[in-house]
Amino acid sequence: FVALASAEGRLIYLNDAGRRSVGLTTQEDVTRHQLLDFFYADVRDKVRDEVLPKVIAQGFWRGKHHFYHLPSGRSFPVQATIFAAFGSDGSFLGFGCMGRDVTDEETAQKKLEQAVTARDDFLSIASHELKTPLTALKLQLQLCARRVDVTLNKAPEPQRLSHTLTVALEQIERLNTLVDDLLDVSRIRGGKMRYRFAEVDVAELVRETTEGLADAYQQANTPLLVDAPFATFAWADRFRIEQVVVNLLTNALKYGEKSAVHVQVREVDGQAQLTVRDSGMGIDAHSLDKIFLRFERALSRQNISGLGLGLYISKQIIDAHGGEIGVQSTLGEGTCFCVRLLREELITKA
Repeated sequence: FVALASAEGRLIYLNDAGRRSVGLTTQEDVTRHQLLDFFYADVRDKVRDEVLPKVIAQGFWRGKHHFYHLPSGRSFPVQATIFAAFGSDGSFLGFGCMGRDVTDEETAQKKLEQAVTARDDFLSIASHELKTPLTALKLQLQLCARRVDVTLNKAPEPQRLSHTLTVALEQIERLNTLVDDLLDVSRIRGGKMRYRFAEVDVAELVRETTEGLADAYQQANTPLLVDAPFATFAWADRFRIEQVVVNLLTNALKYGEKSAVHVQVREVDGQAQLTVRDSGMGIDAHSLDKIFLRFERALSRQNISGLGLGLYISKQIIDAHGGEIGVQSTLGEGTCFCVRLLREELITKA
C-alpha cells in the first residue's frame, strides 16, 4: 500500500495494491478521498488528532491500525508507516504512507496462541488425570506395606489384602487406558495406525462389549438396554471397532446423567448401523462440530474426568474404515451417536 496526500490530507496518488486493498478501481476515485477515509471509523479521530500531528512534528510514525475496505465495510489490519514530505525551504508539503496487510500474520499468530493454550491446558489436565490413579495406587500400596512386618511374620488379613489389590488393579487399568489413548493419537498423527480387516458381526461384538461393561453400568445405577438381535456384518478391524463401541458407551455413562442408555444395531441401506443414545445433559449446538477434535474434553466440566481423546480416536478409526460417525444432540435432552460401517463388497480395495 503506497499513498501520497496533500498537506490537507487529500489523496494525490494510490498504487494498484493500495486501490485493491481499499476497494477503489481508478486513480480518479482515489482523488475524491482523504487519507483518513481509509482508516477504520473507530480509529480515525485518533489518527487525525494524535498520529498526523506527530508525523508533522517528528517526520514519521510507524504502527499498526485497521484500514477500511470501502465497498464492503470490512476492516483489515495494516502495519503502516506515515511520513512527512518537506520542501527545500522546510515547508510542509504533505504525507506519504506505506503499509502492508498483516491479516495472514495475525491469523497465524492467533492460531499459534490457541495451539499453545490448548497444549498448556492439555498438559495440565493430562498430568492431573495421570496423577489421580497414581496417587490412589500409591496410597493402597502404602497402606498394605504398613501392615507387613517380615520380622514378626505379619501380613494384612486376606479380605483387606484382596480389596487393596482390587483397587490397585483398577487404577493400573485406568492408567493403561490413558496411556493407550495417547499412543493411539501418536499413531494416528504419524500415519502408523494399523488395521486387520475381516468380516465382523457387529451385533455380536456389541453384545459382548456391553456384557463386559455391565458391572460399570450397574455400579453407576444406569440402565443399559441393548437391541442387537440379528447378525449384522461389516468389513472391519474387530479390535478397533470394539474400541469405538467402548468409547461411545463410556461417553454415555459419563454424560447420560444416569438416564437409560439405548444401544441398537441394524442393517440400513446395506450398511451396519450402530446407535448409542442417552437422555442426559446433551451438547449445545456450538460444540457439536468440535467434539471429534483432539483434546476437546481436556477441560473437565462438572468433575467429569477424561483427556478428550475418545471421540477423536473413534472418528479416525471409522474414517479409516470408510464409514461415517455422526452425532445429534439437544442441550438438556440427550445425545445420539450413529456409526455406519460398510459391508465387504462395498469397499474398494487398493
